[in-house]
Amino acid sequence: MKRLFFLILLGFIQHSGKSQDLIKISPDLELIKISQRAYVHVSYNTLPGYGRISANGLICTNGNDAFLFDTPWTDSLTCVLVSCLKDHLKIQIR
Repeated sequence: MKRLFFLILLGFIQHSGKSQDLIKISPDLELIKISQRAYVHVSYNTLPGYGRISANGLICTNGNDAFLFDTPWTDSLTCVLVSCLKDHLKIQIR
């Protein structure tokens, strides 16, 4: 029974890994497509005493419109993300 559970779990993990698309926007910013209408953005910042830390946010799309839930670490990374969405993916933040 444990072996069957493990095989099913492994199948789900492998399937979920294949359905995600990674877009490397910059060394400190990535965009991961998790469904037809949703992306996770991951930004990185170096904090003294802690090192390089990641932060996540969600982007939900509806047609050419998008809603941004949480922003990257800095204002400049947020501008880069919004520009990428607008220029390359033709998505407008609302």
